[in-house]
Amino acid sequence: MNSIVTTCPKVSLSNGLQIPILGLGTSHDGGYSHDAVLYALRECGMRHIDTAKRYGCEEQLSKAVQESGVPRQDLWLTTKLWPGEYGYTSAKKACRDSCSRLGVEYLGNAQDNMV
Repeated sequence: MNSIVTTCPKVSLSNGLQIPILGLGTSHDGGYSHDAVLYALRECGMRHIDTAKRYGCEEQLSKAVQESGVPRQDLWLTTKLWPGEYGYTSAKKACRDSCSRLGVEYLGNAQDNMV
């Protein structure tokens, strides 16, 4: 298969960082497709993955990111909090727990190393 990697347009955030305007959404509905995630990362140039603990696929995404060969610093990883995780301490713990399941040291990207 020929590899066709395109560059996705980016949008500026209020802090000046730029995030890819298109993200690969994951969901608990419809199941997780490891092959689809690998294809999106390797062949389509996808560099933004949007997930959540609720979806139950963070561990699988960790494996896909590693297998894809895409350097971590080139990826944006975003997640979501439940209302019970609001507040500084709870939110920080929830983000660190997601990082652990995703097998990464931070969310966002290398320029935005906040957690």
